[in-house]
Amino acid sequence: MKTDTARTPAILHIDMDTFFCSVERLFDPGLEGRPVIVGGDPSQRGVVSACSYEARRFGVHSAMPLATAGRLCPDAVYLRGNFKAYLHYSGLVRDILEEYTPVVEHAGIDEAYLDLAGCRLAFGEPRAVVREIRKRIADELGLPASGGLSAAKVVSKVASAAAKPNGFLEVAPGEELAFLSPLPVEKLPGVGPVCRASLADLGIRTIGDLSLLPVEALESVLGSWGRVLHEHARGVDRRRLECGRAPKSVSRETTYDTDTIDYDMVRSTLLLLAERCCLALRRDGLSATRIAVKLRYSDFKTCMKFRTAEIPTDQEQTVH
Repeated sequence: MKTDTARTPAILHIDMDTFFCSVERLFDPGLEGRPVIVGGDPSQRGVVSACSYEARRFGVHSAMPLATAGRLCPDAVYLRGNFKAYLHYSGLVRDILEEYTPVVEHAGIDEAYLDLAGCRLAFGEPRAVVREIRKRIADELGLPASGGLSAAKVVSKVASAAAKPNGFLEVAPGEELAFLSPLPVEKLPGVGPVCRASLADLGIRTIGDLSLLPVEALESVLGSWGRVLHEHARGVDRRRLECGRAPKSVSRETTYDTDTIDYDMVRSTLLLLAERCCLALRRDGLSATRIAVKLRYSDFKTCMKFRTAEIPTDQEQTVH
């Protein structure tokens, strides 16, 4: 019996490679091949907003204190960043994506999910559409982009990360477990260092280990998130793409590699996250009045504080 491919889900996760650094290289080709770190001067307090692959080889990563990055990679080019340019090029990428399907969920300034299932008659098979999209982004904008294609959002996101840099990986329906199982558990979105440590205490080191653990055991440690994580480990993702309407909220978060009580660094991280939220607001022509901060401790205790602004805002300094 022939499979009805027109009904087969096809979710693409497109992720711009080291987006901020790639945009900076458009303006200064001399940065090509050199370690680039966006965030500011390493002699000042702050955190890394983005870093090139050349810098990552020295152990640098986003949200790392700039002072630490300076010690690890003193010969890098350090830039404050040009957020107007990043927003501009993000919009150009968005314009290309939306030519292929109206079902696009923009997950940030440099990544998006696309439902390509309905594109087959107009543009051909999804893998061919992905090839064309990535080629257009490279040819028209000069930017590298990686893609992951599968029937589920979480699998596509893991696949796009595995395809980096500047690659593409397709996981066919029915192959999700074979693809996910051998990967380290931290490759699953939402598994940060603290969650990884909790899973390691249970003997869980790979996604395959996670898929075999009784869901009740996960829920006893991680609460309701444990059930979601168990499904994701098996390639099951019940989330639908959210698109075509103004979001009710915009949020950005990060997890430190190690617990910290360096409040100057935490405040600097807060500014970085405020910048990312406000970029998303401005991109969609939105502003916010209700501002919340969520803080999670090493024991998974979470607290939130709210404040309502008198005037709606899209400015990071006001939010910060």
